[in-house]
Amino acid sequence: RSSDLVQSDVSISAEIANRFPITLELTLLAILVALAISVPLALLASRRANGTLDFALSGLALVGLSMPAFAVATALVLVVSLQLHWLPPGGYRPLLTDPVQNLRLMIMPAISLGVVSGGVMMRIFRASLASAMEQGFAMISRSRGASTGRVLVRHAVPVAVVPFMTFSAMELGAIFGGALIVERIFQLPGLGSLVLLSIESRDFRTLQAAALLIAAFVMVVNLLVDVVAAWIDPRLRRLSAQ
Repeated sequence: RSSDLVQSDVSISAEIANRFPITLELTLLAILVALAISVPLALLASRRANGTLDFALSGLALVGLSMPAFAVATALVLVVSLQLHWLPPGGYRPLLTDPVQNLRLMIMPAISLGVVSGGVMMRIFRASLASAMEQGFAMISRSRGASTGRVLVRHAVPVAVVPFMTFSAMELGAIFGGALIVERIFQLPGLGSLVLLSIESRDFRTLQAAALLIAAFVMVVNLLVDVVAAWIDPRLRRLSAQ
């Protein structure tokens, strides 16, 4: 029995090791999509604070964060794959084997997760920028004749980026949660699909191992982001210099 347990442990480790890079790639692509959505929209909305464009972009972000990832994934499959025939509806090709086909297969799952996270991150970044623009250094700079765009880029962004980075790291947990369903929809053999298979087959050992790996990964990323945030925050740099 002991040999069976060892063999089972080896099989679980090998299965997780094979699937985790797929979920990791999906997560990184989803974060890139979320950043590509949230950062430009937040900057654009902040330049026209409390204006029509600001309210329109904030409303658009609210719509994005209100949609579940599986609904976005289903809509993309129906429209982009089945009607327009632009991208394949599912499957997986290793990145090193065929990078182009890998991107074609991963872009819709990444968009499905990135749209939802991008809406949340846009509102967080917009709120952080608004708070930074109300600080004394920003008001002094504007009183000296600096344009809103210049104050936004040179003064508000360095302050607002720290809480934004921290929240973006926390958003990894939500992306991993969404990957459970999205990977099944797009037939990706990642860690999310393994978790669902483990739940269906009542394989609690595999489920525990996968959950432990996901939790450890999110904790490590949050720790690294906290270290980087403490290094780039100008207020913390001044305190350390004193």
